[in-house]
Amino acid sequence: MTPLPEDIKIKKDEKEYELKELHFKHHTRNDIVDYLDGFAFGCQFLYSLLVDELKYVSARHFANEIDSALSGIDANDDRIQQLQSSLDQEREMHKACNEAYNKQIDQLDQANKEIEELNKFDEAKLLRIKELQSENQQLKQEIEWLRGNGYNSPNLESENQKLKDEINSNRDKEIVIRSEMADKLTQQAEQIRELKEKYDKLKLDCEEYF
Repeated sequence: MTPLPEDIKIKKDEKEYELKELHFKHHTRNDIVDYLDGFAFGCQFLYSLLVDELKYVSARHFANEIDSALSGIDANDDRIQQLQSSLDQEREMHKACNEAYNKQIDQLDQANKEIEELNKFDEAKLLRIKELQSENQQLKQEIEWLRGNGYNSPNLESENQKLKDEINSNRDKEIVIRSEMADKLTQQAEQIRELKEKYDKLKLDCEEYF
């Protein structure tokens, strides 16, 4: 075989080198493309795993949030029921307090009416006492007039004794009336004191409660 000229050989070597280089670049490019495809697939796979995990974590977090919210709602419902029950109890206590307060006011009004009636009765007693005192004074004047005019007969003495007895009787009546009035006034004062104590206590209880 005839050897190739030097310049042709050089060109041939250059062509073979260029062909090998192209072949290497082609394979290298394919390897890089395959690597990049694999890397892209891996990234996509990892991305899908990450998305699934985020979805799971988000769903679980959202579920926990829902459970927490539902628990809060249940707790609020229980608290609302407790507050409603407490409010109902306070309303009942307020109603009972008002009823007791009104009852005490009614009792106080009734006591005032009784006191007014007793005062009217006392006024009548005082008027009667004045009348008895006036009668006694008139009887004394009559006795003095009889004595001054010399009427000392047994009949006059008898009349005088009757007048004295009547005066003494009137005095006894006056004592009894005054004693009754004193007892009534004492009872009135005691009733007023008791009612005042009840009224003050009830008022204080209502103020402390509300």
